[in-house]
Amino acid sequence: MRTYNAPVGELYKNKSKEPVDHIWRGLTAGCSTAAFDEDMDWVEINCLTTGKPYCEFLFKPRKSFTKEEKKQYKNQLH
Repeated sequence: MRTYNAPVGELYKNKSKEPVDHIWRGLTAGCSTAAFDEDMDWVEINCLTTGKPYCEFLFKPRKSFTKEEKKQYKNQLH
C-alpha cells in the first residue's frame, strides 16, 4: 500500500534515514487485525524520509513473515 503526502513523513522529510510512520503503521495493523480476525503486521518499506515520493507499506499475517523479513524489519516488528 502506498500513501502520498503522509503528514509524519512530510514532517521528517530529509531528517531521517529510516521510515518514521509508526503511528499509521500501528493504526492500520490494528484495524486490519480486527477486520481479518488474524494478527496482521505492517512494515514500512519506503518512506518520504528515505527520498521516495511516497510511503509504502507491506502488510500480511504475522505468521507469514519469513525469517529474512523479520531480520530486515526487526525494528518495526518488536
